[in-house]
Amino acid sequence: MTKEEWMRHILGQGGALTIACAALWYISQLYVDQINNMMTRCDDDREMYQEHMQKLSTKLDDISRDVKDVRNAQNKLKRRSTNNEN
Repeated sequence: MTKEEWMRHILGQGGALTIACAALWYISQLYVDQINNMMTRCDDDREMYQEHMQKLSTKLDDISRDVKDVRNAQNKLKRRSTNNEN
């Protein structure tokens, strides 16, 4: 084969198809890497979200107990004042 024949094969339809397939494969690998990175970050965000929700739930439970204690104390004071008036 001469150089001209090699050039025709490389630059011809078969060569163009090979180059196009290689380019598509390369681009698809870039997107696969980006998607994997996004999924990793999403998993990290999910873990952080769950941790913060757990902390928030604990704080709300504490606030609920405090409110219940205040209400009970207020009710006791009301009963005492009602009993003292009688």
